[in-house]
Amino acid sequence: MTTDETCDDPTSVRGLVRAYDRARAAADELGPLVWTRSRPCAWWSPRLPRSTLLTRFYLSRHIDRSLGALVRGYNAREALGTLDDAMQRDRDLCAAYRRSLRIPSQLVAVLAYGMAALVIAQVLVSKSEEFEDTLAWIVAVHAAEFEKVDTDLARETLGLAAKTVSGSPATLVDVVDRSMDMSVLTGFVALAAAVFVVYVTTRMLVPAFRLKRQLLCLADQTEFGVRDTGTGWFVDKSVGAYARERAVFRAVGARPPAEWPVDLIILAGPPILLLCIAVGYARFEAGFLYPLTVSSWFLAAAALRARWLDTCRRRRNLAAPVGGAGAVGANPPIVVRVAGGRHVEGRAVPEVAALPVLAAILVPFVLNVVVIRPFYYVENAVASALEVVVPAFLPWLVAGSWHRLAKTTRQIEGTLRVGARGRGPLRAWASVVLFVSVVLAPVVLTRDLWVLGGLLHDRPRRNRARWLAALGVVVPLLNLLFLKLVSTSLAAVGPLHPPRTGWLFALTGSLVVLGYGALLGAVQWAQNLLLPTCGELTAFGRCDGAGRQ
Repeated sequence: MTTDETCDDPTSVRGLVRAYDRARAAADELGPLVWTRSRPCAWWSPRLPRSTLLTRFYLSRHIDRSLGALVRGYNAREALGTLDDAMQRDRDLCAAYRRSLRIPSQLVAVLAYGMAALVIAQVLVSKSEEFEDTLAWIVAVHAAEFEKVDTDLARETLGLAAKTVSGSPATLVDVVDRSMDMSVLTGFVALAAAVFVVYVTTRMLVPAFRLKRQLLCLADQTEFGVRDTGTGWFVDKSVGAYARERAVFRAVGARPPAEWPVDLIILAGPPILLLCIAVGYARFEAGFLYPLTVSSWFLAAAALRARWLDTCRRRRNLAAPVGGAGAVGANPPIVVRVAGGRHVEGRAVPEVAALPVLAAILVPFVLNVVVIRPFYYVENAVASALEVVVPAFLPWLVAGSWHRLAKTTRQIEGTLRVGARGRGPLRAWASVVLFVSVVLAPVVLTRDLWVLGGLLHDRPRRNRARWLAALGVVVPLLNLLFLKLVSTSLAAVGPLHPPRTGWLFALTGSLVVLGYGALLGAVQWAQNLLLPTCGELTAFGRCDGAGRQ
């Protein structure tokens, strides 16, 4: 890897300026769209187009703010009489390069975003009558109850919120004013709809901001560009120019300007919406016990997503060494090159733990929101039943995720465990068969967690992994109990009617979904601890050719 010639001195202001210049040059070479992968080590992650709208603006503003803060720090030293000749030259260098910056007005980009936001918002508002069933489901209100809601008031407030997002003046006050006239139920529907509109209209800004971060992380070398790396690796990492910034500011006795996590703020929309759905199920859905179960799924999904966002925010502020890929690659997502040239990926634990929960809430979402016209009447007949019994099918819904984890476990075992046998892919498929069988699932679940725990050298973590192996027995047994309750209930009421739900039924269904999430998260946690010891962490999470999973 070719790094900057001043890498030996991480506090070099000239090295920081050269890194900035390299990032600007790379940004200038990008077209309106850039084709990149989100996950470089996954065969199912093709190159997708990502908009570079506002990327140069974000980058120039970042450089201008950082150099301006450096100049102010040197000015403070001059006022205190501690500015030497070398610092004077560094201050002049920062000021000169800052004067060379041309902050893009991005007038065309801003107008394009405003028009796009306005069109999206107005389409959603104009079609709000068709979305009433969806909005009703968001707060789990039955159609008869939803007719009592002041839909005109909710739609009017939604329209004002849409105008606010698209830049119309003085509408925020109108939104607050109209919100005071709402009932609790009407306000809840309007809040969920407004969150959805704001998220849809601002989501287009996320790729540009992440491209800016990717360019700065890659600015300390010349070998790789944004098209050669996966964007997902850079979400929670601050290497390259970010590491140089911290080193230079530390030498001056200051801190770099805080970077607003624009992408994470926008991506906080779905957790808020999931929280609205969770509260809606618990508050407005008919019945008492099983709606609380479904509500717990949405609440868990919102909590795990919020945890992931907070983890990314905190890891962006971690210190990283200067010069190339950076040692923070030990924080997932990571890619490790193991024996035989294969690449193995470690993912964030909240991301993996959320997969069973998301699979569970996907069924009620599809049944309530996506109307399959040819099977409309059949859907109405069995929708409630399918929504209730979804935990019974959960092992099949997450079988693909378990195959990835089982394959990684076999590769770790083959690298670190003396005398371990091969046939990794074959044994991974056998593990999936046992996993979905439920009856034999404890064999493979407890075995994998016990083996991974035994490979950990840290005794507290080893003991924790082996205690978590007990979940491999408890969760499948709960699933068998749930299947028994479902079969007994369906035998009593018939196959086209929702099962009778009692407290045991509801509690078991909730524990099954959350238990599978805890199991997958525990396996991923143990793998993330072991992967750095299995091989070499690859630069910027790259996977070259045949080494992909």
